[in-house]
Amino acid sequence: MKNLLKYALIVVISAWMFGCSSDNYENEAAEMPEVSVSAEQLAEDAAFAELFKEIDALNAKYQVANNEQEDITRAKDKPVKTIKRAAIVIACDALGAGTGALLGGPWIGGITGVAASIWAACHWKELDENFILQIKFSYLASCDAYLSSFSSDNYDKIGIAHNDAIVNLLKTNTLESLNDMTISQFTPKIYSALQSSQYMSFPPNYNPSQVYIAMQNIQNMLQKYDYDAIKILNYHILSNPANANYLNTIKKYISGLNTVSDENIASYNRDFRNTVENSSISAAQKQNIRTSTSVGFASSNLWYYEAQ
Repeated sequence: MKNLLKYALIVVISAWMFGCSSDNYENEAAEMPEVSVSAEQLAEDAAFAELFKEIDALNAKYQVANNEQEDITRAKDKPVKTIKRAAIVIACDALGAGTGALLGGPWIGGITGVAASIWAACHWKELDENFILQIKFSYLASCDAYLSSFSSDNYDKIGIAHNDAIVNLLKTNTLESLNDMTISQFTPKIYSALQSSQYMSFPPNYNPSQVYIAMQNIQNMLQKYDYDAIKILNYHILSNPANANYLNTIKKYISGLNTVSDENIASYNRDFRNTVENSSISAAQKQNIRTSTSVGFASSNLWYYEAQ
């Protein structure tokens, strides 16, 4: 009997709620304003949709190449310890540069990329005592060869300036001491280190409040989502629909970069860059994307760790 009464009550309440919601729906539908999308935005969305198809095909192509390379490696005698790319640090690096560029332009992306790199490296070093991080100083030769393979500009060179800045910072500071600095202490050090790079010229000064906001935003996201670059991008894509196309491009780049073998890093980045440059998206979007991929490539030639 109790069950029967409970069932009847549920039916009555449900019918009442349905009637109310129907009335509300009709009222809301009558009052709902029309949402207009500009012709420019529609064109940009279409351009990105086509770009995404090309990037997906590119990533699939390199995934096949990577699987073939892994088969060859397994067939050989493997050493007990190997040196691998620190993919987690590199992903945060590209994320930091990409979101920094979005928040304040490519040169701010250079600052935030360095910060994200240091923060992520220190975080994983603290989590895993076996995470023996190494700096690969041969990055200069790799980056020079890459940059000379096409007509590069400052957006392509931000990555190598980013590497120079990290190396210069670690000459006089430890990862831990840099990680312990406040943003207001850390930012001038990064900027000074970037300006010392011979590869590009940064503005003689910067807006501290603009940089602080970008740095604080990235640091908060890294900590909130446990330094998982893809989770952070997913959050930004949902919360920032106006920039979803750009953020999805960075997400696809990081996903592709994480699966590429060391032998194919340069060719993948060059192909990714050319795919973006040959697309119909705006010049400003292309510049911001190149900031992220430039840092991603350079970081891939810098951060390594010793693995069992």
